[in-house]
Amino acid sequence: MSQWSCMLRRGQFQHGALQDRVEEQKLSESFEAYLGCRSIPEVCRSLHVRTFDRRSLVGAPQNDQRRLNPLLLRPDIPLPYSYLAFHKLQQYVKLWKNVQIHYYPASLGAIMKSASNSPPGQNLMRKEWLRQDIPHAAKMWQVPFTSTWPSPFPMTTLGANRFLLEVAKTCGQSTFIHAIGRLFDNYWTDPCVNPCDVSSLRAPLLASFSETEFQEILTRSKSPEGKQALMQTTQEALDKGTFGLPYMGASKTTESGVSS
Repeated sequence: MSQWSCMLRRGQFQHGALQDRVEEQKLSESFEAYLGCRSIPEVCRSLHVRTFDRRSLVGAPQNDQRRLNPLLLRPDIPLPYSYLAFHKLQQYVKLWKNVQIHYYPASLGAIMKSASNSPPGQNLMRKEWLRQDIPHAAKMWQVPFTSTWPSPFPMTTLGANRFLLEVAKTCGQSTFIHAIGRLFDNYWTDPCVNPCDVSSLRAPLLASFSETEFQEILTRSKSPEGKQALMQTTQEALDKGTFGLPYMGASKTTESGVSS
C-alpha cells in the first residue's frame, strides 16, 4: 500500500508516486481489501489521512448500515489535482463494491489563508513542474484534458461551490456528482468554460429537476444561508487539519452502525 500512501499523503494523487504502472483492477481490489480488513486508526496512520464524521456528509444515506468504508474528497473546481482525483475515483468506485465516495466542496482561498499556505504557482519552478506534470498524469490516467491551460487560472469559485452544496442538500449525492463533474469538464477540457457560470448546468440538470427548481436552488445558494453553508464546510475542513485542497478523509462504520 506504499503507492497509495504516497499519493494520499501528498493530497494530490501525483503520478510520480507510482514507480511502475499498476493494473487498475489489482490496485483497486488491494485498496478495497485494505480498507475492509484494517481498523480506521491503522488506515489513517499508514495513509496519513484524517477521519471524518459520516453524519456530516452532504446527501449521505440515512440508516443504511450495509454500505461500509465511506471516503470523503473535498475538491475545488479550478484545482487540476481535484479534477484528476474526481475522475479517477469515479472510475474506481465501479470496482470498489463496498466503498462509498462523497464529494464535499470547500473554499480553497479561506483554507489557504487560515493555514498560512501559499499557492504553488507563486514558486516559478513548482509552477513549471505542475504545468508538465498535470497533462502527463491526465494522459497516463486517460482523463480528458485541455490542449491549452484554462484562463483565467486560478479563479474564485465561491458561487459555484455554494450552488453545488445546495444541489447536494436538495437532490442528493448522485445529482451533485453529475453537476460537479460537468463543471470540472467545462473548465478542464476544451473550450474551457468558466465554472462560475452555473447557468451552463441548466440543461444537463433539468432531468433531475424543473426550471423553476433550478432557479430556486440558484437563489438559495446566493442567500446568507447558502454562504454560511460553504463557510461551515470550510471550517469543518480546517478543524480536521486541512491546509490545502484536494483533501481526502477515510472512515469505517462498524456492524453496530457506529462511525469511527
